[in-house]
Amino acid sequence: YGPARERPSPLQADELPKIDVVVVSHNHYDHLDRFSVEALAKQRPPPMWFVPLGMKSWMAECGVRNCVEMDWSEASVLEDSERPSLTVRCIPCQHWCRRGLFDENKCLWASWICSTSSEDKNAPPPSFFFGGDTGYCNIFTKVGKTCGPISLAAIPIGAYGSTALEKQLMKPSHMDPAEAVQCHLDLGARRSIAIHWGTFRLTSEDLLEPPSLLREACQRAEPAVAEDEFLVLQHGETRKFPLQDR
Repeated sequence: YGPARERPSPLQADELPKIDVVVVSHNHYDHLDRFSVEALAKQRPPPMWFVPLGMKSWMAECGVRNCVEMDWSEASVLEDSERPSLTVRCIPCQHWCRRGLFDENKCLWASWICSTSSEDKNAPPPSFFFGGDTGYCNIFTKVGKTCGPISLAAIPIGAYGSTALEKQLMKPSHMDPAEAVQCHLDLGARRSIAIHWGTFRLTSEDLLEPPSLLREACQRAEPAVAEDEFLVLQHGETRKFPLQDR
């Protein structure tokens, strides 16, 4: 079910290293693949899952037992005797949900912030923002003020459309590259990674257009955003970032 991939996945779920935590943005097929969920649930030990309100029963059908269902603005803390604790926050965003014919908006959608403590007590805690799938909204400014600065953000840049009508229809639920740059600035993100482009053909813009428009938007932004501050990774590319980016 759902849209077909335009490019193959660079790896399969069973090729991933050990996963500690998985956060799920919403239940659309291009963001939540049942076979991937089932494969990750078979890892030993399995990861801890965090999902928006209303999704826990579907996760259980996939064999997921250690799942935390969260409402917007709720937070959960994972304690670990060998590592600093991890705080997972469920953040409001602007989107919608549906997986079948009769379940539209029967569960929530969300962005997420994961943060841990810093060895330097004078430095902000290292944090990761996962935008998931969202239109641009004033939530990002509020998140930046209450949870920022964000160490690393994953921000969607695609599926905005090419015609005036399509852009109007997509605007409430998807950001274009210029809005993604504004989101980066609103969050106070030190560095961002572009997501949600080049994999599924959901709208009519060229599949590879978003990265080039992102570069232009970074240059036009006030203040301008450096190229290494908002990154576009190749599909399957891996980058390592310091936990505390100074």
